[in-house]
Amino acid sequence: MFNLVLDLMLSKEELYIVGRFRENSRLKANSLTGFVGRSPATVGKMVSTLGTVMRRFYSVLDYSRLGYSVRVLVFLKPRINSRDELITHLSSSININCLQRTTSGFFIEGLFRNVADSHDFLETLNCYCSKVEIYYQVDELKSEGFFCDLSEDDLDNISENS
Repeated sequence: MFNLVLDLMLSKEELYIVGRFRENSRLKANSLTGFVGRSPATVGKMVSTLGTVMRRFYSVLDYSRLGYSVRVLVFLKPRINSRDELITHLSSSININCLQRTTSGFFIEGLFRNVADSHDFLETLNCYCSKVEIYYQVDELKSEGFFCDLSEDDLDNISENS
């Protein structure tokens, strides 16, 4: 059994609520009362308190249904004098879904209609970067799964060790 140990200040009920919201951000507090075993007012208060932990509520899109069937994961190491221009270029592109700074460069997720579009865009990065590592995503095996599907044992282990 996987033993999840976290240094959190969340109760077992709050962890459960976070997990349910990770699965469906449109849940209403009343629908959680039976699972948590608390009154609707208490659950509502817990949800409002958890607003400090949950930064935003959003929908998960099916990009292929929107016509963006090519997903590219790219590691970029910018040239010394091109870092700010690279950030501006990536931030202004509609094809960049995710831009993250790492200890040695940047990691991006790009969405494109076809491989030719991705190739054309990735060629524009060469003037900003000394290193470009391209990975085409074949299949998404797990996404946004942190705190989802926690078993009763996982919740007990977390609350006991926090």
